[in-house]
Amino acid sequence: MSAPRAESGAIIIPFPLRRPVVEHLTVEDRIGACEWEATAALFGYDRMIIHERLPNDPPDVANFLSIYRAGEKWATWCLARRGGALLAWACGTGADVGRFRTIGEALTAVLLTPASGLSRAGALARLPRPALARAVSP
Repeated sequence: MSAPRAESGAIIIPFPLRRPVVEHLTVEDRIGACEWEATAALFGYDRMIIHERLPNDPPDVANFLSIYRAGEKWATWCLARRGGALLAWACGTGADVGRFRTIGEALTAVLLTPASGLSRAGALARLPRPALARAVSP
């Protein structure tokens, strides 16, 4: 099959349309988030909401998990799948918390990282042992 020709005699080379790769939260991610809801409440978070992609969103936007402090209208943390890992970031600053293998690892990291910007190590050192044990095992 030959390539189509334009009226000017130029050859038109068709390129296949590439759709962006959009990674969604897995069923395992969703179940893990539900299991962590009670643990999140111990750290002052009252809502964990999975936002689904809307038709008018940019094509590379997939679903993501938002974590809200009690009484707040804006999310403190968000998690989304990127490159096979879960990316966690602080919503107020856009600062990355890190990339994690599992939802449990990602949620432990964000729940133990103060929104004020302290390091995870500082947050871990300040936690009483029972709270730390509850945080790392859903």
